[in-house]
Amino acid sequence: MKLKIISNFLKSNFPLGIILFVHLPFFVFGKASYIEILDNLNAEFIYNHLLAISDNIFNFNQFDKVENVINGWSLLYIHSQFKILKLLFFLFDPFYAYVFNSLLVRIIGYFGMKLLFKELYPKLKHKEIIFLTFALLPGMVIFGSCLWGLPLLLWSFIKLKYEIRFTYIFAIILYVISSTPYQYPFISLALIVYIGYLFFRDKKLNKGILLGFIVFNFLGILLDFGLLVSSVTSYPELISHRTKEISNVLYPSINGVFYQYFKILIFGEFNPSHFFSLPIIILFLVNIYKFGIKFNSLKLRYFLLILFVISLKILTPYIIALDLPLVSNFGFDRKILYFIPLLFFLLLGELLKYKYSNSLVFVILFSLLFTNLFRNIEITYNLLPKQIAHAFVSEDEFFKNKLFKNSSKSRFLDVDEFSNLNYDKYFSESLFDEISAYINTDKKNYRIINLGISPSVTLFNGFYNLDGYLSNHPKVYNHKFDKIQTNYSVKNQHKLRLKYQGYNNICNNCIKSDPISKLELDINIKSLLDLNCSYIFSAFQITNYKKLKLNFIKKFENNDSPYNVYLYKL
Repeated sequence: MKLKIISNFLKSNFPLGIILFVHLPFFVFGKASYIEILDNLNAEFIYNHLLAISDNIFNFNQFDKVENVINGWSLLYIHSQFKILKLLFFLFDPFYAYVFNSLLVRIIGYFGMKLLFKELYPKLKHKEIIFLTFALLPGMVIFGSCLWGLPLLLWSFIKLKYEIRFTYIFAIILYVISSTPYQYPFISLALIVYIGYLFFRDKKLNKGILLGFIVFNFLGILLDFGLLVSSVTSYPELISHRTKEISNVLYPSINGVFYQYFKILIFGEFNPSHFFSLPIIILFLVNIYKFGIKFNSLKLRYFLLILFVISLKILTPYIIALDLPLVSNFGFDRKILYFIPLLFFLLLGELLKYKYSNSLVFVILFSLLFTNLFRNIEITYNLLPKQIAHAFVSEDEFFKNKLFKNSSKSRFLDVDEFSNLNYDKYFSESLFDEISAYINTDKKNYRIINLGISPSVTLFNGFYNLDGYLSNHPKVYNHKFDKIQTNYSVKNQHKLRLKYQGYNNICNNCIKSDPISKLELDINIKSLLDLNCSYIFSAFQITNYKKLKLNFIKKFENNDSPYNVYLYKL
């Protein structure tokens, strides 16, 4: 009986079945499956895991610290602590917390776009393909519904304009409790402008929009008040490293501006990545050719808005130079791109109102779906051989290295971004359990630092790090970390890690197959001792360890792990 109910549900909700299907590898292969590493497993995923293992999930005291990293990381630097994602990490193993969150976020994206198009474009054909495509957009679900929930949020305010109902308010609440706060200032600013526009047009406040605005901002501030404190504080020990100094701002070259503009328009960035724009742009050009264009048309407005949002991203250095409050703290330059997918899909909705041949519509919609699926690395890397998968998800080989050459500074292969390491191999729990057992001391009683190994790997395995990839932390710690290696400066960087020119251009998280196995290390041992460091976990042999007065303890490796770990004691 239950199976029949499930079967009937999937028949009537075939796109939901597809969403479940692309998540099957996570359940079939388990932790041998691939989860995106860059800015995900090595950053946001770890923050949630640290909160869980330190018993700080849903801790209201934002000045308490996670002791596992940088000798104490205040909770107020960790965004979105009181959200659905945190509940999942509280209830489940971190791997399955991630998978269930991915399912939730993409289902929200599917139904949100369905509700929005039902409201704006009720007569369009083949809408389910559009909803499914949006639900499976490449991007980091670890940030929650900040991208995928935007259609639901827009739908709720469209409905509130005409009628106040709890359903619409609940949609706003759902967006806030399932998302991260980086889009909130943009959304609030847009709502303020819209409320003002309606007031001057109608000579009265729209109560529905105003109520939605109040609920959105009140709940957003309430659930992320710690992040707000870290962003506006003037207390020296709490000032965020995100506070940029004008003198450190780097301005793009003319070639760099053109390169970035074209790349983001067609490919996006790795977060959010996309290739869905190209079919829509082609349809836009076909539409102009066949039907012309009016300057007050919605299709043109959406396209111009897309170009404007991309400009905000590219011209961020010039915006930072204006020294506007909160701009650098919230990382507006990156998260602004989360509005691009919604704008492209609204543009698509406008374009599909015109009459085209069925074959053209079919080609556009299915190319939209399949290019998008292939671009999603958590689909391609789990269903296809890695070399083939990489060709689909990275435009670097042709687009960067040949077409734009020196305009792009990124490398073709970044082991942190597109890697053969699955979840199990990346974290290599068995290897680090061996190291922990050998040291045979409670991990709370000593501090480590990594060389050529992602700090997130050792943090996941319960070690207490002096290094880390921390998106928000006190600026004062950057000054302390700077003293470790005088030839390198972390300044406003997120990545607090030891560097060496010999491997920094080869690997970030170095494995056995990488072409470097030994190096001479330039490091200030006294600064490490001042930070209470006891051990260095190195991916390489340190040839001058005796000169540095380090004690080589042992090399650790096993067949289940891609790493060599050389253990040195200070």
